[in-house]
Amino acid sequence: AVDKQMEADHNHIVVAVVEGECTVKRLVCEHGTWWLKPENPDYQPWEIVDADAVRIWGVVTHVLHELVPGKLAALLRTRD
Repeated sequence: AVDKQMEADHNHIVVAVVEGECTVKRLVCEHGTWWLKPENPDYQPWEIVDADAVRIWGVVTHVLHELVPGKLAALLRTRD
């Protein structure tokens, strides 16, 4: 779930709009500099140089992980 009313702060996972594209990253402040950091180490952090170039759309508050592929969809179908 994403809370669009919650104010984003250090170490929150956020949905951000950067150059017109949505991304989900961790918002981190290090030594006064703000960064959008991916959880995937294969990708580089993105320094927020121009705050006007980044829009925080919301803060991620909950995540559902499906550990058995198709199980959640099957469960939801049985409730219809």
